[in-house]
Amino acid sequence: MVQRAATAAGAECSTVIEGAEAAVAAAADHLGVSPADLPATRWRCRLDDLRQRLEQRLASEGSRDNSAATSRLLIVILRYQCELLDHELSRRLKCLTEIRDALEHLRGLSPREMIYAAPVVLSREFGFARTMISAVRGSVWLPQHLHIEDEGADPPSRPFHEFVAHAHIQLADAPLETETHP
Repeated sequence: MVQRAATAAGAECSTVIEGAEAAVAAAADHLGVSPADLPATRWRCRLDDLRQRLEQRLASEGSRDNSAATSRLLIVILRYQCELLDHELSRRLKCLTEIRDALEHLRGLSPREMIYAAPVVLSREFGFARTMISAVRGSVWLPQHLHIEDEGADPPSRPFHEFVAHAHIQLADAPLETETHP
């Protein structure tokens, strides 16, 4: 069920992006703008750029026929901006719901139980192949529990598991882990 819903959402998003591509092409053609003149960033930026250009064109146009075509394109651009925003908000809400559901599985556990349960929950709820809980004592990094979702599908996981099982890693030897940010 979850897989079918994700596939449907992905197909719906593809349809919106295809529509946005067509709207961008039509608006750019109407404005005489080369695709190279549009922002090379995300669709939201391209749509916003074209929306502003169409609004400026409407403000300066005198011909009613051309204004009607510009207005129709502006409405299409605004519609795709709203649809992309809706998809982004839905995606974020889905992520927050997944986090809440994962935390619900851990509610009421003791810290010791949580050390073993959290990696399993993270793998199951978020699709991670490997998850690990670690501790830091002084300047030593201590892996506490490693969960591997499917060792058969992840052959390098076995040597990694054996390495971290009893590892005591000096953080002085791991500059990335010890880097501080203001």
